[in-house]
Amino acid sequence: MFEALATAIDELEISVDEQELLAALALRDRLQAKVTMAVAEFDAAELWDADGSVSMASWLRVHAGMTQADALRLASSGRRLQDCPVSSEAWLTGALSGGQIAVILANVTNEMLPLFQEREHLVLEALRGREIQGTIHYLQAWAARTQAELDRPATHPCAVEAVGRP
Repeated sequence: MFEALATAIDELEISVDEQELLAALALRDRLQAKVTMAVAEFDAAELWDADGSVSMASWLRVHAGMTQADALRLASSGRRLQDCPVSSEAWLTGALSGGQIAVILANVTNEMLPLFQEREHLVLEALRGREIQGTIHYLQAWAARTQAELDRPATHPCAVEAVGRP
């Protein structure tokens, strides 16, 4: 399969044409989604340890010739996306772009992750068809609302009773 992909890439010629360039970029984005998910699975299985590497990022630096920053970003994205299956699937199918996925990952903190997971399908529905700037604005607003929700003190029935007593 990879030999066929390599051949297709070698034979590919992208004309100076807007539609061809956009099609090539969309395919590259979907390939990046598959690579990211494969890195996540490799990392989860700790296969990077087989040659003495200490982490997925260090393995990527040595074996894939990545910079530290790129290796850390790829490994981190893969790990986080394993917790966001709806987002992962949307990226794999091309329903969301890699840029939109990056915005999600930048705005959903570890503390927010459980709420994001509960509402992931609703958030992604709101993102479909948005340009990157609209995605940024939407996710920043979502993150602010979610953080405010997390920061609100929990109301417990016992606390209400205690407040009502003299």
